[in-house]
Amino acid sequence: MLDLSAQRVLNIWEQGALLDAEAKTQSLLSLIAPELSMKALADLVLGERNKNLLELRQQLFGSKLQAYVECGECGQALDLEFLIEDFGFSSIAHIPEIQRIENGNINAKIRLPNGHDLEALESVKSVNDGRNLLFSRCVLELYRDDNLVVLQDLSEDELSQLELLISELDPRMEILFDLSCPQCSHSWQSPLDIGSFLWREFDVYARELLENIHLLASTYGWSETDILTMSNVRRKYYIERLLQ
Repeated sequence: MLDLSAQRVLNIWEQGALLDAEAKTQSLLSLIAPELSMKALADLVLGERNKNLLELRQQLFGSKLQAYVECGECGQALDLEFLIEDFGFSSIAHIPEIQRIENGNINAKIRLPNGHDLEALESVKSVNDGRNLLFSRCVLELYRDDNLVVLQDLSEDELSQLELLISELDPRMEILFDLSCPQCSHSWQSPLDIGSFLWREFDVYARELLENIHLLASTYGWSETDILTMSNVRRKYYIERLLQ
């Protein structure tokens, strides 16, 4: 059973508050896999960690997610609402980290991207640079007509096809929404960075918890430890009583 106690939540929040985005995500993952080191958490392939983050979000805040996005063409605001179950990630079996793909005369051995790769991407300046960096890290072997080649030998069309094939190896690797603007009919795909999304919710939750601790401590003179050892139900009752 996961330890999602108030004390554990505040410890993880404090640990991640001053870290970069990727380290914040790894801090969240430590809630659902406390037995893993930070390195092992970064080793998780993107699909597996997305699945874990969605499971954590469900246990912390429920299944319903609400998001906001603006149309890139006309600026119209769209409010999104969806359920975690809609993704169907829990029904997908384990996917091996190392896989081999073939497309026509191209054959490649691939390592699925993980958290270390995302950390490396933080320093890139463009989408193209990011793609090339991921290729250099995740394409372990590359053959054309059974001859060993390097990425620079591939045409742009071959690279694009390779990118598509890699993205299809694990359907959990990227969370995408097909959107259409009701104002201008523009259609596009919008990605959800579940790590950043969950951390924003987690940050609000932790700060509200600290505010509640401050209120109870100021009113009753209880210590932080006393307040944190209370059940959520009892703590909520005291807060509601004070706000009446």
